[in-house]
Amino acid sequence: MLVLLSQSEVYPIGRILAPYYALLLPLFLANPSHEPLVGKNWWRVSAFAVFVLAGGLLVVSPARPLFPVNLFLEQIHPAAARHPALARVETVYSIYHDRWDGFAPARAALPPDLKILGLVTYDDPETSLWRPFGLRRIIHICPQDTAADLKRRGIEYVLVKTDGFESRFGCPPGDWLKRMNARIVQIIPLQLRASASSADWELVELQ
Repeated sequence: MLVLLSQSEVYPIGRILAPYYALLLPLFLANPSHEPLVGKNWWRVSAFAVFVLAGGLLVVSPARPLFPVNLFLEQIHPAAARHPALARVETVYSIYHDRWDGFAPARAALPPDLKILGLVTYDDPETSLWRPFGLRRIIHICPQDTAADLKRRGIEYVLVKTDGFESRFGCPPGDWLKRMNARIVQIIPLQLRASASSADWELVELQ
């Protein structure tokens, strides 16, 4: 666990650490002094409240809400323009409701017979690009890859996330395109997170 904490660059590390929780529990249960604590009424009420909160979060989860979210959004839409909180709720549910297929506009721009797609991204729901499953391979492009490397791997098209590109590749997207001898086929705006505005993705073709 310490190795994972020290080496991981993923910021929502809590959910990745979940498998370690069961291994940590014996440290708290080894001492018998916890028995009087769990027998107290306030402890039991607090434990029940935790389960209620967890169930509530499951019901209102933006990705898979367990209530008629479309009806709810229709009801709050007229007031969303006047109330920032309602506008935020509408944005979150609208974006995460369709996030499972967030790359649908980019997928529609791909050549219909494309078998291999290069991808420059980090922590995005790329499974949307895999559809239809089994017919297309997605290969991640690394900063050290050259044009010859991409050609050797059969990559003719690359979908590039321009947001944060320079910090990871050490150069602007335009310089990278020149080095790869590539041209922009289409610029596709995508909003994959409610916490960020729409970002441009470039579909480029290697010459």
